[in-house]
Amino acid sequence: MLQPDDLYLDHNATRPLSADARAAMEEALNKCLVNPASTHRAGQRSAQLLEEARAIVARTIGLDPRAVVFTSGGSESNQLAIFGRFPPGRPAHLLVGSTEHSSVLGPARALAARGTAVDVLPCASDGTISPETVLDKLRPETALVCLMSANNETGVRHPLEEIASELIQRKVPLHIDAIQSLGKEPIRWREWGATSLSLSAHKIGGPAGIGALVLDRNAPFQSWIPGVEQERGRRGGTPNLLGTLGFAAAMARAAQDSADRAVRDLFETSLKQVFPGVQVNGEGAPRLGNTSSVSFPHQDGRVLVAELSRRGVHTSVGSACHAGSATPSHVLRAMGRTASEVRGSIRFSFGPEHSQSTIDALIRRIREAMAALSAPEKIA
Repeated sequence: MLQPDDLYLDHNATRPLSADARAAMEEALNKCLVNPASTHRAGQRSAQLLEEARAIVARTIGLDPRAVVFTSGGSESNQLAIFGRFPPGRPAHLLVGSTEHSSVLGPARALAARGTAVDVLPCASDGTISPETVLDKLRPETALVCLMSANNETGVRHPLEEIASELIQRKVPLHIDAIQSLGKEPIRWREWGATSLSLSAHKIGGPAGIGALVLDRNAPFQSWIPGVEQERGRRGGTPNLLGTLGFAAAMARAAQDSADRAVRDLFETSLKQVFPGVQVNGEGAPRLGNTSSVSFPHQDGRVLVAELSRRGVHTSVGSACHAGSATPSHVLRAMGRTASEVRGSIRFSFGPEHSQSTIDALIRRIREAMAALSAPEKIA
C-alpha cells in the first residue's frame, strides 16, 4: 500500500486505479449486473452496458466498435492475435522483434516447437528495428509480423509507419502490441497499418484483468475456443462486464492525464549531473515521454531497487512479468548492453501526478540510497 510521501514510479508495470474507473465500477455494482448473454430484461440491460463500454474504447482511438474484442488483458490479446493466425497444421512464417514482450516471444517459441518457421528481428543498439531489417527477413509465406509500438522497459519506439508502408505493399499482416503506448501517445491504428492491436486497461488506470484485441474485420482469424458465441465468436467466456466498464472510464480519461515528457527529461539531466557515469538505455531513439531506463555503473539494480523502496521510491528493474526472475533483461541484451550494464539497470516510469518537485525528491533519495549501498558495513 502506498504512503502519502511515496514516489510511485512504476507506471509501466501498472498505473494506480483512477478515480473515474473506480466510480464507474462502484456505480455498476449498485446496478446488480448479470450475464450479458442472458435474454431476459436484466441480461439485455447488461449487454447494453457492455456495448456502451465497447463503443467508448473504440471511439477513444478512432475505431469501429465491431473491431474491439474484450480479453483478460494484454498478454491474452497478444496470444490470441498470434495463435489466431497460425492454426495447427498450416505451414507459415512468423517474424517477431527481439525486444518484444514475453507474451509475444512465448507464443513464438511455442509455434517454433510445433514446426512453424519463426525469425527474430535484431534491433540496433538504441533498441529500434528498421524497415530494412524487417524486409530482409520477409518470406513469401510470412503470415504475420509482430512489433511493439513502444517498449515496456526502455520506451523505445520503432518507425512503425515506415515498416507498415512496406508490409502493406507486400500484403503482409502486422500485429502491434500497443499496450505501453495507450494513454501516453496517440494510437495511430490507420497510420500504423496494423491488422491487429493489443491494449490493456491497468496500464492507464483501469482495473487489472481486462484488455482488448483490435481486429481488422477482413483479417482471417481462428478462435481459440471453437463453437463459442461471445465477442462475435472470437473469444469465448462470460464477459468481464465490471472490468469493461472500468476500462472504458479509464480510456475516456487517459488522454487527458498523460505524463509530461519534460519531467522525464529533467530527471535524466539531473541524474547525469549527480552521477556522470549513468547511461540512459535507448537515449537518442524516439521514446515514450514517461519512460527512463537507466544503467548505474557498478551497481546491482535489484539491490538498488530494494534500497530505494525502503525510502519510499517504487520502481523496477524492467518488465513486471519478469520481476521475480533471475534472467537478465532480454531487451537490454538485444540492444548489446554488457552484462554489467544490464545488471545495473533500473526503469523509472512516470505518471501525470509527477512534477519538478517529484524529481527533486527522487534525486535526493537516489543519492541517499547510493550512499547507503557504498558505505562500509558497521562493525558490531
